[in-house]
Amino acid sequence: MDKLPTLSIIFPTFNGISDTRECLQSLREVTYPSTSIETIIVDNNSSDGTVDTIKKEFREVTVLPQKENLGFAKAVNVGIKNCSGEYIFVTNNDVVFTPDFFKILVAYLFHHSETGVIGGKIYFKDAPTKISSSGYRFHPWIGTISSLSLPDETKESDWIQGCGMLFPRSLIKKVGYLDEEYFFNFEDQDFCLRARRKGFTIIYHPKAIMYHGEGKSISREGQKRKLKYWYISKISFISKNFPLATFVFFLFTHFFVVVPMRFFFQRQNVLSISIQGLI
Repeated sequence: MDKLPTLSIIFPTFNGISDTRECLQSLREVTYPSTSIETIIVDNNSSDGTVDTIKKEFREVTVLPQKENLGFAKAVNVGIKNCSGEYIFVTNNDVVFTPDFFKILVAYLFHHSETGVIGGKIYFKDAPTKISSSGYRFHPWIGTISSLSLPDETKESDWIQGCGMLFPRSLIKKVGYLDEEYFFNFEDQDFCLRARRKGFTIIYHPKAIMYHGEGKSISREGQKRKLKYWYISKISFISKNFPLATFVFFLFTHFFVVVPMRFFFQRQNVLSISIQGLI
């Protein structure tokens, strides 16, 4: 690879200017050539001065202000339709990248044409030695998620989180854009599943490291909305992509077995089961 491919980095914002500023500053420090990177922010009608701040402090960034909150998938699609990179990286505003993050992922993707989507190892931003994501398996019959074992090995994954997935622009022509029916959550799983069904592999790469805020600053009311969309999106994802028998079994086991067990163990203070894993 004599010359690195052009790269478009796309993420939505909805307030959270402090996180956005930290993310953009980390992008200024990556080793990927700045002449080969474009950063596109799709602002979902922020009210905290996000748009003006970015235009003033980060002139290299393209901001696309929207008149309403489009949600994640639709906002990302706006960015994709306005980008020019050979490779596209979709992310969130509350992440921080290590310097070689993009070089590692792009190099792997460039040399492995069978790979559709790739992502790296994600640590919690507020607990930087604790892994947040090392690739996932999704179990549609019960609607649960489990992390891949051996987080220091490159391996196939069911999907890559939407806060850090890289794919070639050409993939859009083969699998389509992110499904805009998902307002929040599961648009990444849906996208990766469509890629897998077209014969592409989904790869987790442990040497590309980033840190994610995981929505720690979301208000209590915001957490309730997030939980609501998580349920709606999960039900939609399974009903769209799996046989009716799987969907019916999921509804029964998830809401009459899995969720009650979660609340039981939490009340007993015996086991902490994450929302991400069970809901």
